[in-house]
Amino acid sequence: MAFIEITTNNLSRELGNSKAAIDNWVYVPGTAITGDWTKPVLVTTVDEFKNAFGQKGPEGSSTFEYVTGLLSAGMPIMFRRIAHHNQANITEEDVENDLNGALKAKATFKKETDTGEIIDFIVEEKYGGSFGNDMKVTYKPSTSAIWLDVEVGRSLIERRRLAIRKANSEETAKEVINSLRTIEFDRIKISSVNEDFTTFDVNEKKEFMLVGGADFPETDVAAEIPESYKFIEDKMLFKPKFITSGGYTDDMSNGKGPLAIANAMLALTKKRQDCAAIIDLPIGSVQGEYEDVAGSLKYNQYTDNGIIASGRIFGPWVYIRIGADSYWMPPSYAYLTAMGNRLAEGKKSYNPVAGLSTGVIKNVVRTEFEIGTDIAEKWQSDDSVNINPIMKINGSTYAIGGNSTLLEPEVETGENNLFIESSADLTVIDIRRFVYNLATELQFQYNSTEVFETFGLRTSDYLDRMISEGAVTDYAIYNESTDAEPRKLKIRLDVYLSPTVKKIEILLNVGYGSVEMQTEGGNS
Repeated sequence: MAFIEITTNNLSRELGNSKAAIDNWVYVPGTAITGDWTKPVLVTTVDEFKNAFGQKGPEGSSTFEYVTGLLSAGMPIMFRRIAHHNQANITEEDVENDLNGALKAKATFKKETDTGEIIDFIVEEKYGGSFGNDMKVTYKPSTSAIWLDVEVGRSLIERRRLAIRKANSEETAKEVINSLRTIEFDRIKISSVNEDFTTFDVNEKKEFMLVGGADFPETDVAAEIPESYKFIEDKMLFKPKFITSGGYTDDMSNGKGPLAIANAMLALTKKRQDCAAIIDLPIGSVQGEYEDVAGSLKYNQYTDNGIIASGRIFGPWVYIRIGADSYWMPPSYAYLTAMGNRLAEGKKSYNPVAGLSTGVIKNVVRTEFEIGTDIAEKWQSDDSVNINPIMKINGSTYAIGGNSTLLEPEVETGENNLFIESSADLTVIDIRRFVYNLATELQFQYNSTEVFETFGLRTSDYLDRMISEGAVTDYAIYNESTDAEPRKLKIRLDVYLSPTVKKIEILLNVGYGSVEMQTEGGNS
């Protein structure tokens, strides 16, 4: 695809490829009691998530509350389950041997004979985790057919017919054995099938509870999070707009890091150029630690066409009501639920989510520490760290008090770089996604004049809407194609972004005078 340039106050940024058929996806890695861990899974409702990954979370994990809370706020989730050590490189053999990961619950269908024990087949839960311990599997013969039922609690979640009864019991046994070898279930796997039809008893009903399922150790999850971002680098397959660590954070017990999770998130945004990282610090972090981490993660834009990361930090943690319960949740959760509420009102992600009109966080009981004027002004400085405070504004509602990325201010050049603002950064992300989708759609059209006209018309309509929303002030589209081989259509798109109001100064003049009182008709 052609190079496309975006200009913001004389500082431009390379527009890399991106793909976003659906907007506002949030990538969340974390743990679950069941579910596919081999690939990221897209879910848009709480019910979809529960059906795929269980009705509750593993002991000690906040992933379940994090994901279901964001889904309830209207934010679609791309979920990556962490279930094994070195998950990026684990082999099927490692999983079958239950090495270094979530353990699968199992049950053995067997019988005792005069010559010893005969195993007819073994059932194991498909994904590993504690979910399987609530699962019962029943081998159920009837007068006309043989069935295998899978239940969780009192709910039948799967049923498969293994065979239709034949007049010859041996023929029935052969069909049952063949079905057990080949049939597919969503939640269980069948192995070690007894293929001797003369010893396979098709007529006896048997049921077993699966046992031995165990979740991936909660203490080991954070170490696996940095690798989880490698699975969503492909922009054709995955379309997140916001990148999180699901509430898991870098270990700050030894000073400042290392910040493996945070740096992996920033590296992904730099590679993709179509998403923003929302970075969390550990619960219990104090003001100085937020400032130290922001100082070490901040990034520079040295050239007019340099590719830069897209990250921001919010703080502190919030104690927030979720349903009937309350939990300590990371700042990323607070920001994204506020974002979801704004999107539900018909706003765009690039509308600034800050202040009482746009950045209110609902159901907050308290924050880890209160933020006053001094901290707020320091965290939103023009020449040092840029942290977005979660604070009470005017002593009333909790809201987000900032609209900043981790881009370091260009203090030496004196340039006003709008990528310091989250709203401007998200505006460019939206434009980048739109342009890539359109370019992908048009790339197989060989009439360059028609392609340029189509691109220009549709892009103009899109950017005109952004102008009406106050996100963009102006734009220009140029055809820069040449006759050099190989011939290609080269389009340059210049977009000028709108800065947001960071401070308000009001001059209030108060005069002091006298009031003259007159007495008329004896009344005063």
